[in-house]
Amino acid sequence: MIGEIVLVLLFVMFLTAGVKVVSEYQRIAVFRLGRYFGIKGPGLIVIIPIIDKCYKFSIGDYGQLIGDNTGKFKEAEVPVEYNTKIHVGSQIKISGFSNNKIQVTLDDDQGRRIRCEKCGHEMRI
Repeated sequence: MIGEIVLVLLFVMFLTAGVKVVSEYQRIAVFRLGRYFGIKGPGLIVIIPIIDKCYKFSIGDYGQLIGDNTGKFKEAEVPVEYNTKIHVGSQIKISGFSNNKIQVTLDDDQGRRIRCEKCGHEMRI
């Protein structure tokens, strides 16, 4: 009897750990076993705990273009889409979301930010 209750509680905890809520202007990039799986949201998202790793992105978040169609935001490298010519290494900003990609534009106020050399965080001037 006690073993069944513990099993049910563990199952409920496992299910609640896999439910995420994403607001209207945010998306979650899902990495399944370390590989990019896709962008999900907005709304109620169900993931597989332990197997899936999630990163939450908002419109206006800053990152860096590290490949032809790859951007790095926070710790995640995700596919991006852009209309104008952007050079690799440029600072980019999220402007929207499409099918399975993040739409980005060139960051227009690059001169007003500095990056800390020790930890990598950015400060606005």
